[in-house]
Order: sequence, then C-alpha cells, then structure tokens
Amino acid sequence: MQHVAAGLGAYLGGIIVTQPAPTAPLEHFGTVGWIAAIATLASLWLAGRVRTAEQTPTSAESISLAAAAEAEVDAGEPAAANDHGCSRGSGFPG
Repeated sequence: MQHVAAGLGAYLGGIIVTQPAPTAPLEHFGTVGWIAAIATLASLWLAGRVRTAEQTPTSAESISLAAAAEAEVDAGEPAAANDHGCSRGSGFPG
C-alpha cells in the first residue's frame, strides 16, 4: 500500500510541476512541497488517533476446558466408528 501511495504521489507531483521550455526553470515546485507538508502533518495526526483494540487475554487453559466440555466422548469410552463410518465426537453428523 505504501508503494502505491508513493507512486501516486510521484505521478501527481509530475502533473503539477511543469517546465515550459527545456532551458526554463521548473514551475509549481513549491506547490508540490506544500502539498507534501500538509499530507505529512495529516498522516501524523491520523497516526496519533490509532488505538489498540481492547480485548481480554485468552488463556490456553480456558480454550481447552471449553473444547473438553463440548466433547461427546467420555474419557474412558473408546472412540469407535458408528454405522456411518464416523467416530463419535468428530463434529460430523452421523
């Protein structure tokens, strides 16, 4: 994304800056400088507004306990295939 923005800026700068004759000085070069300065200040202001998303940390223990609570197979029961070829607790209807 940064490369696209840099390319677009260079292209627009090339459209704004003109040179009426090969030996004439460049015109509107200062305008491009002011646009660049304003864009820099705007990006700094926007970057200052960026905040992290507030979220509670998730522990591996809470995830594994939740997954264990959803399991259909008891720990002492073998996971045998049913008459459709799917084992119990596989998450597939069977």
